[in-house]
Amino acid sequence: MADPLPPTSTNEPPPDPVFVAARREALVILGAWATCLVWCITTCVVLGYGDSSGDVTLILGIPHWVFWGVVVPWASAGVFSVVFATFFMKDHDLGPDRMIEDAERTTRDNADSAEGDDA
Repeated sequence: MADPLPPTSTNEPPPDPVFVAARREALVILGAWATCLVWCITTCVVLGYGDSSGDVTLILGIPHWVFWGVVVPWASAGVFSVVFATFFMKDHDLGPDRMIEDAERTTRDNADSAEGDDA
């Protein structure tokens, strides 16, 4: 039986550095999101449903399970976002803007054709 996928060439060009950086940044952000998700759910379930005494401990007027399961991870995610965007994300040159070049070329072509019609 024939292989349904053709063999890949060993002469493939290396991946674009902008793509590699964007993928790396996306994986870091996905990992941070997953960490916050697990932290929120686990903490809220353990602290919110784990205490059957009915005694609610307050921190800054908020039930302790909400403080540790919602406020702390959200604040941590906010700090992480600012630090990550400020110090780790890189701005990459994407090359010339092709839409601007196309608009300039169209304008130039229209001006040339208008001059040709006048002659």
